Amino acid sequence: MLPGIPLPHDVVKLPHWPDFVRGVPNGFLRSPLFGAIAKGRRRFMSGEQVTTLDGLTILYTGERLDQVDLDGLERVLHILRLQALGVPCRVTSYALLKLMGKTDTGKNRRVLHTRITRLRANAVEIKQDGRSYIGGLIDEAYKDNET
Repeated sequence: MLPGIPLPHDVVKLPHWPDFVRGVPNGFLRSPLFGAIAKGRRRFMSGEQVTTLDGLTILYTGERLDQVDLDGLERVLHILRLQALGVPCRVTSYALLKLMGKTDTGKNRRVLHTRITRLRANAVEIKQDGRSYIGGLIDEAYKDNET
Protein backbone atom coordinates (compact mmCIF):
# COMPACT_ATOMS: atom_id res chain seq x y z
CA MET A 1 0.00 0.00 0.00
CA LEU A 2 1.35 3.43 -0.94
CA PRO A 3 1.05 6.18 1.68
CA GLY A 4 -1.61 8.73 0.80
CA ILE A 5 -3.17 6.51 -1.91
CA PRO A 6 -6.71 5.47 -0.90
CA LEU A 7 -7.82 1.89 -1.21
CA PRO A 8 -10.77 1.20 -3.54
CA HIS A 9 -13.11 0.73 -0.56
CA ASP A 10 -12.04 4.01 1.08
CA VAL A 11 -14.48 6.88 0.61
CA VAL A 12 -12.61 10.09 -0.21
CA LYS A 13 -14.45 13.39 0.06
CA LEU A 14 -13.55 17.03 -0.10
CA PRO A 15 -13.43 18.72 3.30
CA HIS A 16 -16.88 19.89 4.36
CA TRP A 17 -17.54 23.62 4.59
CA PRO A 18 -20.72 25.52 5.45
CA ASP A 19 -23.26 26.38 2.77
CA PHE A 20 -22.44 30.11 2.89
CA VAL A 21 -18.69 29.47 2.26
CA ARG A 22 -16.99 28.54 -1.03
CA GLY A 23 -13.99 26.23 -0.95
CA VAL A 24 -11.13 26.42 -3.45
CA PRO A 25 -7.55 25.18 -3.09
CA ASN A 26 -5.46 27.96 -1.56
CA GLY A 27 -2.80 27.62 -4.26
CA PHE A 28 -5.38 28.49 -6.92
CA LEU A 29 -6.50 31.58 -5.03
CA ARG A 30 -2.97 32.79 -4.34
CA SER A 31 -1.84 32.45 -7.95
CA PRO A 32 -2.84 34.16 -11.20
CA LEU A 33 -4.38 30.94 -12.56
CA PHE A 34 -7.75 32.72 -12.53
CA GLY A 35 -6.64 36.21 -13.48
CA ALA A 36 -8.32 39.52 -14.02
CA ILE A 37 -8.23 39.69 -17.81
CA ALA A 38 -9.76 42.02 -20.37
CA LYS A 39 -12.76 41.02 -22.46
CA GLY A 40 -12.08 39.73 -25.93
CA ARG A 41 -9.81 37.09 -27.34
CA ARG A 42 -8.06 35.03 -24.66
CA ARG A 43 -4.45 34.01 -24.83
CA PHE A 44 -3.73 30.28 -25.14
CA MET A 45 -1.12 29.01 -22.71
CA SER A 46 0.89 25.85 -23.38
CA GLY A 47 2.49 24.27 -20.33
CA GLU A 48 3.26 27.66 -18.83
CA GLN A 49 4.29 27.89 -15.20
CA VAL A 50 1.94 30.03 -13.14
CA THR A 51 3.44 32.02 -10.27
CA THR A 52 2.50 30.30 -7.00
CA LEU A 53 3.36 29.98 -3.33
CA ASP A 54 6.67 28.44 -2.34
CA GLY A 55 6.57 24.67 -2.60
CA LEU A 56 3.75 24.61 -5.16
CA THR A 57 4.14 24.46 -8.93
CA ILE A 58 1.27 24.85 -11.40
CA LEU A 59 1.81 24.32 -15.12
CA TYR A 60 -1.21 25.33 -17.20
CA THR A 61 -2.30 24.51 -20.74
CA GLY A 62 -5.44 26.02 -22.20
CA GLU A 63 -7.31 29.21 -22.81
CA ARG A 64 -6.58 31.83 -20.14
CA LEU A 65 -9.01 31.59 -17.19
CA ASP A 66 -10.64 34.55 -15.43
CA GLN A 67 -12.49 35.32 -12.20
CA VAL A 68 -15.86 34.21 -13.63
CA ASP A 69 -14.32 30.83 -14.51
CA LEU A 70 -13.21 30.62 -10.87
CA ASP A 71 -16.80 31.36 -9.82
CA GLY A 72 -17.99 28.42 -11.93
CA LEU A 73 -15.36 26.08 -10.46
CA GLU A 74 -16.27 27.22 -6.93
CA ARG A 75 -19.90 26.28 -7.53
CA VAL A 76 -19.02 22.85 -8.91
CA LEU A 77 -16.71 22.17 -5.92
CA HIS A 78 -19.47 23.38 -3.60
CA ILE A 79 -21.79 20.69 -4.92
CA LEU A 80 -19.03 18.03 -4.94
CA ARG A 81 -18.21 18.55 -1.26
CA LEU A 82 -21.31 16.54 -0.33
CA GLN A 83 -20.40 13.36 -2.18
CA ALA A 84 -17.57 10.86 -2.58
CA LEU A 85 -14.91 11.77 -5.11
CA GLY A 86 -14.84 9.62 -8.23
CA VAL A 87 -18.62 9.35 -8.32
CA PRO A 88 -20.33 11.21 -11.17
CA CYS A 89 -21.78 14.51 -9.99
CA ARG A 90 -25.21 15.28 -11.35
CA VAL A 91 -26.34 18.88 -11.26
CA THR A 92 -28.69 20.90 -13.40
CA SER A 93 -27.81 24.12 -15.17
CA TYR A 94 -30.62 25.70 -13.16
CA ALA A 95 -28.98 24.67 -9.85
CA LEU A 96 -25.55 25.97 -10.92
CA LEU A 97 -27.03 29.25 -12.13
CA LYS A 98 -28.93 29.61 -8.85
CA LEU A 99 -25.71 29.04 -6.86
CA MET A 100 -24.06 31.73 -9.01
CA GLY A 101 -26.89 34.17 -8.27
CA LYS A 102 -27.97 34.17 -11.93
CA THR A 103 -31.41 33.80 -13.43
CA ASP A 104 -32.24 30.82 -15.62
CA THR A 105 -32.23 32.49 -19.03
CA GLY A 106 -30.96 31.32 -22.41
CA LYS A 107 -28.09 33.82 -22.28
CA ASN A 108 -26.97 32.70 -18.81
CA ARG A 109 -27.17 29.03 -19.85
CA ARG A 110 -24.94 29.78 -22.87
CA VAL A 111 -22.42 31.60 -20.65
CA LEU A 112 -22.46 28.68 -18.19
CA HIS A 113 -21.88 26.26 -21.07
CA THR A 114 -18.88 28.33 -22.22
CA ARG A 115 -17.42 28.38 -18.69
CA ILE A 116 -17.84 24.65 -18.14
CA THR A 117 -16.31 23.97 -21.57
CA ARG A 118 -13.30 26.16 -20.75
CA LEU A 119 -12.81 24.44 -17.36
CA ARG A 120 -12.97 21.07 -19.11
CA ALA A 121 -10.73 21.98 -22.08
CA ASN A 122 -7.57 22.64 -20.08
CA ALA A 123 -4.80 20.71 -18.39
CA VAL A 124 -3.06 21.51 -15.14
CA GLU A 125 0.00 19.89 -13.67
CA ILE A 126 0.20 20.59 -9.97
CA LYS A 127 3.30 19.59 -8.02
CA GLN A 128 3.62 19.81 -4.25
CA ASP A 129 5.45 17.87 -1.55
CA GLY A 130 6.93 15.35 -4.00
CA ARG A 131 3.55 14.50 -5.55
CA SER A 132 1.98 15.52 -8.85
CA TYR A 133 -1.49 15.73 -10.35
CA ILE A 134 -1.98 16.01 -14.10
CA GLY A 135 -5.51 16.46 -15.40
CA GLY A 136 -8.29 18.91 -16.00
CA LEU A 137 -10.11 21.13 -13.57
CA ILE A 138 -13.32 19.33 -14.61
CA ASP A 139 -12.99 15.76 -15.84
CA GLU A 140 -15.99 15.72 -18.15
CA ALA A 141 -19.47 17.13 -18.51
CA TYR A 142 -22.65 15.89 -20.12
CA LYS A 143 -25.62 17.96 -21.20
CA ASP A 144 -29.16 17.02 -22.20
CA ASN A 145 -29.92 19.52 -24.94
CA GLU A 146 -33.63 18.64 -24.80
CA THR A 147 -34.13 19.58 -21.16
